[in-house]
Amino acid sequence: MEFKTITKKYDFVVIGGGFTGIVSAIEAARNGIKVALVSNRGFIGGNSGAEIRCPVDGADGEQQFNFHARETGLIEEIRLENLHCNREGNSYRWDAVLMDFIMKEPNLDLYLNTVIDKVDTDGREIVSVSGVQFTTEKRFCFEASLFEDNTGDGTIAYLSGCEYSIGAGSDSEISERITAKDEKGSVLLSTLTYYAKNLGHPIKYIPPENSFDIEKTDILKYREIPKEMFQRFVWFYEVGGNLDQISDSEEINLEHRRLLYSIWEYIKKHDYGAENYDFEYISPYPGKRESRRITGLYKLNENDVVNQVEFDDAVGFGGWAIDLHSKLGFYGKDPENWWVYLKGIYQIPLRTAISKDVDNLFIAGRCFSVTHVALGSTRLNATLATVGQAVGIAAAMCIEQNVKPFEIVETMMQELHQRQFKSDQYVIGYKNDNLADKALNAFVSASSEHCFALNKVTEWFALNTVIAMSLPLRKGAEKITFRCRCNFGSSIVFRLYKPEKKQNYGPDELLIEKECSISANSNGFVEFSFDGLITDDGFYFIEIEGNPDIDIAISEERLPCVTSLMRKDNILPNVREYKTLEMMNYEWMRLGTPLKLRKYSTASMKNIVYTPCFTVSPEQSVYFVENITNGYSRPYEWPNLWVGKSCENEYVELDFGKVISASEIDLVFNSDLNFRIRNVKPYDFGEMPEIIADYDVLYMHAGVWKRLKEVRGNYQRFNRFKFEPKEMERLKIRFIRTNGCEFASLYSISVY
Repeated sequence: MEFKTITKKYDFVVIGGGFTGIVSAIEAARNGIKVALVSNRGFIGGNSGAEIRCPVDGADGEQQFNFHARETGLIEEIRLENLHCNREGNSYRWDAVLMDFIMKEPNLDLYLNTVIDKVDTDGREIVSVSGVQFTTEKRFCFEASLFEDNTGDGTIAYLSGCEYSIGAGSDSEISERITAKDEKGSVLLSTLTYYAKNLGHPIKYIPPENSFDIEKTDILKYREIPKEMFQRFVWFYEVGGNLDQISDSEEINLEHRRLLYSIWEYIKKHDYGAENYDFEYISPYPGKRESRRITGLYKLNENDVVNQVEFDDAVGFGGWAIDLHSKLGFYGKDPENWWVYLKGIYQIPLRTAISKDVDNLFIAGRCFSVTHVALGSTRLNATLATVGQAVGIAAAMCIEQNVKPFEIVETMMQELHQRQFKSDQYVIGYKNDNLADKALNAFVSASSEHCFALNKVTEWFALNTVIAMSLPLRKGAEKITFRCRCNFGSSIVFRLYKPEKKQNYGPDELLIEKECSISANSNGFVEFSFDGLITDDGFYFIEIEGNPDIDIAISEERLPCVTSLMRKDNILPNVREYKTLEMMNYEWMRLGTPLKLRKYSTASMKNIVYTPCFTVSPEQSVYFVENITNGYSRPYEWPNLWVGKSCENEYVELDFGKVISASEIDLVFNSDLNFRIRNVKPYDFGEMPEIIADYDVLYMHAGVWKRLKEVRGNYQRFNRFKFEPKEMERLKIRFIRTNGCEFASLYSISVY
């Protein structure tokens, strides 16, 4: 007997139900082609799913200066939906959110518990893939024009005979500085996740016989079991060094469990406060970080990441630090990881997601074409998904125009970029210049413009450390004024820097350093003159040297695209500087940390942002309404954001100067891309406060205003609505209510 074989035909088959595969499949389906998403698990989401429960992190996480870097497009849409439906961060509800996104796409079919084990090829193309759905005892054969390998292990590419690399030192054709620091063949190891729960009464723990006593080993000389996180896994509980991440995966899994039970025995025996805790969940399999990396048309490397190399076929972006782990993981004697901070976000080209050996195969997820070192930064869920969404669009273009993936790179990147913008997906350095967008040539006006200054003092902050600000300044700005006080005559040293790249915000190039004096018992203002060095509109970095004799006024009021920092000394020894790879002795953290002895939840940190009170002379117009039609929908060299004075009775208006016909309007609201949203973390709010909740869309025809759309309860950044063609001379968006922010704001409006 054999399982029954069922043949299915699609335009595009995505194998692997991780977050990248989900985004690829949904985006391709939304672009009108027939898609199958095939997963070997019963849950979707990969490492972010209900089994492993890793957060969807990306370019905005664990960095000093990656401001306004959260990924948009479909990734943002899913995150904001999850925040709205699942503010508690429940992993199973996250799974439900993902399932909802898949199930509502009519062009997308999902196959769970289906293991692809055979690939049929014809020359340089895959004809079909097949595998068993073990829950139904059916063998499915999927025939398609295009395929995507999002398996993590690169299984489809491997079965197709594609070239691949494994571990450090396997990319010998590329010269990288950091490779020499990593032992040849080492990979980023896996972690087995677990969670424990307080049951309210003592729980006796009898360890399994195959566990071991950690105290009888030398492990704790080099590793710790953190007390503040005893009730859940820690990322560096890694095993599997010197083992093959694929062929030895079952052995690795068993060793993970052995280590986990041994760690829990140690926790229960010592003063961790775990007397009433018991296991609530243990993942059935480890979360992998690295195995095969398939060779594509281009292999992204350390030099590209560190130097922010620009590509004509850029489609995604990353920004997480280059994060390389100990070869032996929890059993190692070296530091848990190498952590190399970057100076900003970087581009990822489409060629990294196209196989060099199979003409109709996209490669996405952690198996795509990067070096071991670059994978240390690119392997994050949200980073990979930026590439995945672009692949979904590219796949649709291939089907529509009967071309191969490499032909998209050669001749069709402009169209791909414009389609990415229409899905609110960000490509560094590129903007919307779609000639069909009637808003780009319209005259725009607004009810008001928010002033660029902070005058309301919340409290006084002692300058015991260095603080800094990233802020936009207009060409010709002469000086900035801060409010300070001191009991003795003293001075403050100011430094002004300019970022090196338009997407950067850190102190790259020092323009001027100046010492400004403060008289004794003063409670006034200190001026820092720019000496004519603000020669271009853009973001600048101002550093204020620490002086314990001086207090500076700070405010809890917020200004969009102004970020304040404080310097933290004595950081971990494994944090490295990107230029020299030498250990850093300080790093920058947000000034949003509570300065008083207050208790705030992680969620409430959204509402705690401290900024030095300041004014700029001459008065700056930063949030002007013309920002909404400049082609950008997020900060890039400039805030590119209109902000009104209040959250009520505000509007923006477009005057087309003639009668036009329109049938689609796209709005991109401000969702505070400087705030890190994590899908499995709890929050005490369900909507980003800056997003417009209620608004009306009106149009003028023959001198009469008419209501086109009434929106209530919105929580998404990107709003698109289509309608029967309407003739209009003007268009007005009238804002009624935000989700909690004190001012209305808008990034862009497009009219088609």
